[in-house]
Amino acid sequence: MKLCGCWVGFFAFLLAHACVATEAVSSTQLPVQSSVKAYDARVIVPLPGVQEPQVFVRLQNTGDKNIALVSAHSAYAERIVIRQVAGSGKPVQVLESLPLPAKTLVELNADGAYLLLQGLKTSLQTGDKLHLELGFSDKTRIEVTAIARSAFDRPHH
Repeated sequence: MKLCGCWVGFFAFLLAHACVATEAVSSTQLPVQSSVKAYDARVIVPLPGVQEPQVFVRLQNTGDKNIALVSAHSAYAERIVIRQVAGSGKPVQVLESLPLPAKTLVELNADGAYLLLQGLKTSLQTGDKLHLELGFSDKTRIEVTAIARSAFDRPHH
């Protein structure tokens, strides 16, 4: 069977555009799922006279690569910094990042590293929800909701 030149040109056109379309689709990146899971996020309601509440959370890196917490943002605070208690009698350090080794659970708490909310834009009361976005060195982000708790709240048994 013999095809005229116009049909050959038409099929060549279709084939060329199909290849371009396939390349465009295959180069589209889907959002990367973070290997970090957050548990038990809580923000401590500041005592009278204290302006900067602390956020505690357990972060589990379920991945095979070491990464780090590099940023935290919330609409409720002007700035959030990562702080580290260096030890008894030593000053608290501000960290640029917090290492999260592969396959490890890291707990942010009052005795170690924690997040400090600076320039709080609203007052907090026990039970309030504070939404945070945590960013990691692998360019992934996760949304975390921290529940406000008083320093005096204790589990009831």
